[in-house]
Amino acid sequence: PASRFLHASGQKTRPEPRKTTKNRGALLYSRAWTWAQNLPAPRADIAQALQVLGRRTADQRRAEAAWPDPPSKDTIWPFDTPCPSLAKTPNEAKRDPQAIEEFKKKLNVWRLAMDRCSGYRLDLRGANLQNADLSAGRPDASDAVFSGAKLSGARMEGASLEGTRMEGTDLKRVTMQGAVAIKARMQGANLFHVEMEGADLTVAVMNNAILVMARIDGADVSGAELIGARCSAVRMEGSDFKWAHMQGTNFERARLEGADLNMALMDEANLSRARLQGASLSTSQLKGTNLKRIRMDEDTFIKDATFQGACLQYADEATARKLAQHCEQIFADGTVTLPNGIGRPAHWPDWELPNTGPHAFDTEWRKWQANPAAYTPPPKPD
Repeated sequence: PASRFLHASGQKTRPEPRKTTKNRGALLYSRAWTWAQNLPAPRADIAQALQVLGRRTADQRRAEAAWPDPPSKDTIWPFDTPCPSLAKTPNEAKRDPQAIEEFKKKLNVWRLAMDRCSGYRLDLRGANLQNADLSAGRPDASDAVFSGAKLSGARMEGASLEGTRMEGTDLKRVTMQGAVAIKARMQGANLFHVEMEGADLTVAVMNNAILVMARIDGADVSGAELIGARCSAVRMEGSDFKWAHMQGTNFERARLEGADLNMALMDEANLSRARLQGASLSTSQLKGTNLKRIRMDEDTFIKDATFQGACLQYADEATARKLAQHCEQIFADGTVTLPNGIGRPAHWPDWELPNTGPHAFDTEWRKWQANPAAYTPPPKPD
C-alpha cells in the first residue's frame, strides 16, 4: 500500500542505502506527508458542504438520534455522551489490574450504547475526501462533529482532522495516509484495516478504538491515548509512541519493529506475539503486561523500563537475554531459559504450565502478582 505514494511522482529513483526500521519509518512519514499534502483539495462547494455537516447543532443531532420519529425531551444523541476516563496515578504507582479491567468494561458499555444507535447517521461511505479540511476551529469542536458517521472505504489521504470529533465513527478500510489528526477524538471508532501510514496522530484520543490489521507505519502517535484499544495484528513499524497512554491495549501479533515507545504507559497491555525488534522502550512502563511469545533482539532498547508484574512465556534466546536483567520483576515458567550465569528466580516454575486447569499459567501469574512474597510455584506433576 505504501508504494503508491513512495514514488508517486512516477520518476525513477536511485536505490537507497539500507536503513534501519526506525529510519524507514521516518522516511515513510516524510514521503507520505509530502505526497498527501500535494493532493488537490475538494471543490469549494464540497468543502462548504462538509463545513455545514460538521456544524450541526445539539438539537439537530438529537433529531438524528430520534429519526424517523421527532425527538422528545429525553432524547439523547449517544455520541454526545462523554467517554469514560481512566483515573491517573502517581508516575511510579502500580495500577491495580482490576481497575484497568473495570475501566475497560465501562468503555465497552459506552461503546455499546453508540453501536445501538438506530437513528440517522451521516453517510459518506466511499467518498473522496482527499486533502479535505474537517478540522475543528472552536475549542469544543462543535464545528467539526462527525461522530458516528459512516465513512468506510472513504479516501481521506492528507485530510485535516485536527480536533475533529469522530467518536464511534465507522472508518473501516479508509485510506488516510499523511492525514493530520492532531487531538482528534476517535474514542470507540472502528478503524479496522485503515491505512494511516505517515499520519500525524499527536495527542489524538483513541481509547477503545478498533485498529485491528491497521497500517500505521511511520506515524506520529506521540502523547496519544489508546487505552483499551484493540490493535491486534496492527502494523506500526517505525512509529513514534513517546508518552502515549496504552494501558490495557491489545497489541497481540502487532508489528512494532523500530517503534519509539520511550516513556509510553503500557500497564496491563497484551503484547503477546508482538514484534519489537529494534524498538526503543526506554523508561516505558509495562507493569502487569502480557509478554508471551514476544520478540526482541539486540537492538531493542529497554533501559530503565519497568516490567514489574509482567509475564513471559515461550521466549526465544534473544528475548530471554534482553529481559534477563528484569527476571525478578517478571513471572515465567519452564519455557523460558535464561543465559548462563543468571540465576533462575525462585518464583518461576521449572516446568511448562498448562493453559487450563488449577495450575494454568494465567492463574499462577495472577497469584504471584497478588502476593509475590508469599507465592510458591506449584510442583511439576508426576
